[in-house]
Amino acid sequence: GNDPVSAGRVRLNEFLMPESPWVGPYFEEMPLSLTAEALPGFEFVGWSEIGSLSVIAAGSSWKYNDSGQSLGADWRGIGFDESAWSLGEAELGYGDGDEATEVSFGNDQDDKHITTYFRNVFELDDQFAGTLSGLFELQRDDGVVVYLNGAELFRDNMPSGTIGSETLASASVSGSDESNWTAHSMDLDVMPGANVLAVEIHQSSPTSSDISFDLAFSISVLLDDILTTSNPLELSLVGDAGYFARYEATGECILPLTISEDLILTADCSPYLASGTSVVEAGATLVIEPGVEIWFPTDAQLLIRGSLLAEGTSESPISFRLNPNEGGPWGNIQFDAADGDNLIRYAEVGGASRGDHPVHDRAAVAAWFSAVTLDHVTLTFNASNPVYAEYSDIQLLNCTLHSDVTGDLINVRHGSALIDSCVFEGNDSPDTDAIDYDVVDNGIVRNTLIHSFRGVNSDGIDLGEGSHNILIENGLIHHCTDKGISIGQASDAVIRNMTITQCALGVAMKDLGAASVDYSTLYGNQYGISVYEKNPGMGGGDVTVQNTIFSNHSHSPMFQDSISTALVMDALYDSDTLTFDEVAMANPMFAHPDAFYFGLIEGSPAIDAAPSGDNYGAPFPWSMPWTIDERDVAIVEFGYAGIEHPNREWIKVQNEGTEPRNLQGYSLADAVYWVCLDALWLEPGESLWIVKDDMFFDGSFEQVVQWDSGQLANEGERILLKDASGIVVDFVEYGAEAPWPVPVSGAEALVRVSPWLDNHFA
Repeated sequence: GNDPVSAGRVRLNEFLMPESPWVGPYFEEMPLSLTAEALPGFEFVGWSEIGSLSVIAAGSSWKYNDSGQSLGADWRGIGFDESAWSLGEAELGYGDGDEATEVSFGNDQDDKHITTYFRNVFELDDQFAGTLSGLFELQRDDGVVVYLNGAELFRDNMPSGTIGSETLASASVSGSDESNWTAHSMDLDVMPGANVLAVEIHQSSPTSSDISFDLAFSISVLLDDILTTSNPLELSLVGDAGYFARYEATGECILPLTISEDLILTADCSPYLASGTSVVEAGATLVIEPGVEIWFPTDAQLLIRGSLLAEGTSESPISFRLNPNEGGPWGNIQFDAADGDNLIRYAEVGGASRGDHPVHDRAAVAAWFSAVTLDHVTLTFNASNPVYAEYSDIQLLNCTLHSDVTGDLINVRHGSALIDSCVFEGNDSPDTDAIDYDVVDNGIVRNTLIHSFRGVNSDGIDLGEGSHNILIENGLIHHCTDKGISIGQASDAVIRNMTITQCALGVAMKDLGAASVDYSTLYGNQYGISVYEKNPGMGGGDVTVQNTIFSNHSHSPMFQDSISTALVMDALYDSDTLTFDEVAMANPMFAHPDAFYFGLIEGSPAIDAAPSGDNYGAPFPWSMPWTIDERDVAIVEFGYAGIEHPNREWIKVQNEGTEPRNLQGYSLADAVYWVCLDALWLEPGESLWIVKDDMFFDGSFEQVVQWDSGQLANEGERILLKDASGIVVDFVEYGAEAPWPVPVSGAEALVRVSPWLDNHFA
């Protein structure tokens, strides 16, 4: 808590005590070590001893009712009229002969009263009101239920469930157990002034021979003197003792553990230190003003059942982060059936992980039956997936998401979702998708950049489990090892004004997945569009394509299996063959496709080619101000004829980017086989000669390595250059006849004409 004398934790022999007070037996004269750990915002100042204040002593007087009647529940409360009850000192009971007060069992030895009732009204000074530590020691024969001010505290030797006047004790108590004292310790909420303990004793059967009852009640009192400032506290107990770790507030602002009424966090008190999981209760609103930072300890959550309005600015964003004094990571921001519309705007969420529930809490920001908007939120350095929403209404606007772990950057299930003007940056982990919609209707993804999902089986957008009427528009997806957009499990989507490049499959429809693709550009993928049955018996895919450009596909612009349907109209392609009416094979004449500049230069056959009079392909430039510099390594020259020297063959690749690039993991395939196993760096503009026999290449060349096997065919074939993720970053499918030049002695190499043009053109 935030009490200066209780804001900390105590470890007993390296095991964290579950709560305060911690009471239990310990071996006499055995070493005991107590270590105090201050919660954030507090510091340890020393140990004090705990004294015991007797409130009700053993042998005290009790009001009692031995009529055997059912009294309902009113008798347990402070305002009950007990004037007609009898008064007697404990021990109270009958049948053993040691009772100070003998109570009645009725008139029938074989049908004794099952329940006897006792009350004791006591008073506490104001200094002891509130929550305190209490210890109850009692004799009971057979079963007992104890109440404080009408609320049950505990029961002993009684069944669970509702207790009535005829409820039998669970077992008969006999022998030494009749006189033994049992102890029960707990935190209590008491009132200043009068309080009442109400106790009912139950027989185990109507023929039981006796009952016994006595009770002692004491509270723990913190002694003011500091016993020692040593930490840990080393002890060897020879009798009962109590110790309290004392802490002082450092003056920093503390985020309450329970927020039950509206609360505003202001920048002048920032950072706020959380000491554990803070809960915004239903009906309460937590408002976080610009510039506020909240620092969380390891595993702690911000749990929203009420409302969260966290609205920063571009100049003064809000920060949810790990306390730098903790090992981390912290938990997450969890919306759990939260009230109303929740908002986080201009904020950073970093160092988070997930909550306790393995499904519903599995992201840095998670929503369960809640409405949440994230606007200009950065989620990039977390130990789990950034966003998960289930049975919720989630909106991501102008956000940036990235993670280093396997999973989805956002997964939405059974709800609604809008993603607009966001950036999703991938990683090298397998099975990682940018956006995953499952059982989502009318979802939207627009104006969004998705890139660099380089782990095995990673997609840009994955629609599944019957997601319907999804709109995907005005975006760019590039460098995904599997699919740019994957649509399966009877899901469907409208895809328009999209540019998808450098993926294994640009768009895939399978297992009854369906889509219409309109005004889009598919460039540099292995397959532009694929429709097929993935899982046997689940059915094929269906696609309709219009006003779209297929360009530079290393394998084919389209794949269609025998049970799938596809229709392509008013489209342009420049590699392989599209056997559809109203499509044309021609160079689309992009301005600089290797630099992701897909503007059409003058004379392009895609200009004004659509029936509407618009251009084929995605409008360019995009509506978002993306800065893209993903130029990779390109094939700039190769010698294949070897007329005078058959082994004098080479493939020259060059770093086209602006940063040094490590070629470790890069490979050549199809024509020849080579894998770069070790680190090999190319500076911007620097080249590597990959050759059949390095004896033909002296020190005048930059860097030279031999390929592993194969030879370049004189009649022509395909050369694939793949990066370490297996993505085809460049390819050439050359020939030895027009439009390719015919090699002659002294002119046995092909050299790239211009870095602005595609290598698959002659």
